[in-house]
Amino acid sequence: MLMIFLLGVLAVGAGRLRLAALLRFVVGVGWEVVQMPTIGNNPRLADLAPDLVGIGIGWVIVALGAMLCRCFRPVDYGQNAGRG
Repeated sequence: MLMIFLLGVLAVGAGRLRLAALLRFVVGVGWEVVQMPTIGNNPRLADLAPDLVGIGIGWVIVALGAMLCRCFRPVDYGQNAGRG
């Protein structure tokens, strides 16, 4: 579940975490709907709980990664730095 969320972040960008989370949750709901007509599978709302946990863990990982990238980004002083 976490990997699908991370792939969603790659698809929509790190600036749109809410959209990636929504897309991931819609995929989980879609899987439960697809299980309805199949014999031997029981779709349950409780099956969406691991999806929410995966989304939460992925959100934290992506947010921390973005924060660390911003912290360690080299400072850009412009093209004319040092010319006086």
